[in-house]
Amino acid sequence: MFFKKLDKYWYSRIVFQLIIIGLFATNLSAQTIQEITVTIDSVITIDTETKLVHFNNAEQLREQRKFAEAIEEYKLVLSSGDLCGKESEAQYCIGICHLWMGQFGAAETVFKKVLTTYPNDNEAIAFARYSLS
Repeated sequence: MFFKKLDKYWYSRIVFQLIIIGLFATNLSAQTIQEITVTIDSVITIDTETKLVHFNNAEQLREQRKFAEAIEEYKLVLSSGDLCGKESEAQYCIGICHLWMGQFGAAETVFKKVLTTYPNDNEAIAFARYSLS
């Protein structure tokens, strides 16, 4: 019985010391390491017909100047699943929505992504380059 109490005491002391050391070490190392943010989204698989419905919804929302809502619809077109042929256009339109909302950095990032993701889509490349200029 005495040894069990002693063990619990020493275990708690060791855990406490490890926490203190961990906090101290973390503070020291955080000064030399850059921060990385990871976002994990659930994987949504959408068929071609549904993607086209989302694309048309996004187009209507963009015409109504509801850019944030349109971006969410365009993102569904880009989600995993069957290809619908509108992916490059949806990506480009996300950039356009960011432009209209005054989010120039986000728009630039999207247009650059169009250039790297769809290098064989001449129309998307041309529009993205024009928008970047």
